[in-house]
Amino acid sequence: MHPEVARALRAKSGMERLRLAHETWELVRDRLGAYLAARHPEWGREEIQSQVARRLLR
Repeated sequence: MHPEVARALRAKSGMERLRLAHETWELVRDRLGAYLAARHPEWGREEIQSQVARRLLR
């Protein structure tokens, strides 16, 4: 991690850091879902959600 990023994160409250982590998790989940949907158009919504969960919880 770049020292300036680390310094900026240390300056935030615990709640702010938790919010950023949650937003990052949601972004990754949504982007992975979009990637898998484009890569596997034959998969339905449930299969995509299952594969996203499998990959993120590994």
